[in-house]
Amino acid sequence: MSVGLYHWRNGNAGGAATMLERGMKRLSRYPATYGGFDLGALRPEVEEALRRVRGSEAFPETAEALPKYRLSDPV
Repeated sequence: MSVGLYHWRNGNAGGAATMLERGMKRLSRYPATYGGFDLGALRPEVEEALRRVRGSEAFPETAEALPKYRLSDPV
């Protein structure tokens, strides 16, 4: 998914969408919390990024608007 963001930043919307989709497909095999990461929070953020890429929106000006890996809460 990081490569997808890289492509988006460089104006390659097709490459961005492909890589973000590929990342989402790979994440779909895992539960919402896996390996200490909160994948349940990441997935909708990546879906939003995909929506924006497909809608030809410009790359965000701030990092706050990008998908982020977060640690899951300790069990």
